[in-house]
Amino acid sequence: MSPTNAKRKSAPKKRTASRKKKSRSWWQWWPVLAGIVIAPFSVRGVDILTLSGRWPAWLLMPWTFLLQGHTFHMPEVWADHVVEGVMYAQFPVYGLLLVLLLRRFRTGTAIGVILAIHLLGFAAQAAVATS
Repeated sequence: MSPTNAKRKSAPKKRTASRKKKSRSWWQWWPVLAGIVIAPFSVRGVDILTLSGRWPAWLLMPWTFLLQGHTFHMPEVWADHVVEGVMYAQFPVYGLLLVLLLRRFRTGTAIGVILAIHLLGFAAQAAVATS
């Protein structure tokens, strides 16, 4: 057999992190579960915080109060239902976004993005309220 016809054995390929099968379990969904647990308590917390003023309540749920005003010119009937839905959906949505971000980024970066989104809502609410 000539050397050119002989089958060459290639070196075994190293498995990279992207080629390894990542284990998917229910543990990766803990932020969503935490958001579902936190949501009813945060709604009650807003009721208590509104007694001390509007700014603490805005800090806890900025997206709710942004929709509650006449910012988007929704009819009153729609606005009540949308605000109620956002009150209960805000933290589970943050949890879902955190799960998606944790697949791509480190934990600190993912939490920083969630915090930035929350503070952006607070800044938008403060800007709308002062104008």
